[in-house]
Amino acid sequence: MVALPAALWLIPDLRREGGAGRQGFDWGGACSRGPGWPRLSSVWSCSRAGGLEHGGLLARRRPGDLRSGRPSPGAVAQCVARPGHVPSGHVPGVERGGALFRAAISAVPFLLPLMFQQALGWSAARAGLVLVAVFAGNIAVKPFTTPLLRRLGFRTVLVVNGVATAVTFLLCGLLDARTPLALVVAVLFVSGVCRSVSLSAYATIAFTDIQPERTADANGLASTVQQLATGLGIALAALGLRASGPLAALLGLDGPTAAYAVAFGLLAVLPLVCVAEALRLPRDAGAVVTGPVSERVGRPAARSA
Repeated sequence: MVALPAALWLIPDLRREGGAGRQGFDWGGACSRGPGWPRLSSVWSCSRAGGLEHGGLLARRRPGDLRSGRPSPGAVAQCVARPGHVPSGHVPGVERGGALFRAAISAVPFLLPLMFQQALGWSAARAGLVLVAVFAGNIAVKPFTTPLLRRLGFRTVLVVNGVATAVTFLLCGLLDARTPLALVVAVLFVSGVCRSVSLSAYATIAFTDIQPERTADANGLASTVQQLATGLGIALAALGLRASGPLAALLGLDGPTAAYAVAFGLLAVLPLVCVAEALRLPRDAGAVVTGPVSERVGRPAARSA
């Protein structure tokens, strides 16, 4: 209740007077698509429960719910990364890498409490308190993220931090009942630092080359991708854990944490895929907010001279 009037007061309205160039909300798309998603979820639930006939009836009732007619000027999901809208053309790759990275890190807070309780025998309260170390790392590194990006640039940060994130995943998989609690907390804290730095970098660079008139569309698309990636990460964690039992047996691993070690190993592949995507970025990607690469690289040389 306080945030809304504060936002209206603090954030200036930069739209042109008289409403020129102003896009309205896509009421047609929202009303036609909105009811379709709960119905699609009901179809899936009924199908899993054996009610295929009922699910088919739900799916056939209003097929128009899952599609809309002509796109409106204020459509919810407009493609903001078409050629000509993005000068450098690297935003689609950034969105792919950012979504995959978010999916990977969203799986960690799901797997860790399960491992702590099921494999290590911890209580839910203890598992939750230790998990706070991940989010403490998220917050602690925030003041240093912007200077880090300005000093090293987006490409270097995403590559190095992606590798570091994969390493922290592997370290999480190596935790067991013999690991000291202080070391567990330290690993989780570093994992939180790595995820925070990359998330800030992906969230920033995704908008650096978007033209001002496309920013609203880009924000809507980015928010949708983030939510989908978070759900995908939890699904991947569940699937990975389910498949890790047989894989651990094939690899000759035993013990209560064997399946979780394999699951974290599988998840560690995802940040490495993001690293491969980040390597394709130009060296000066995001320089509009961090400054030219030549200036960042030239300062140490000038001092040494």
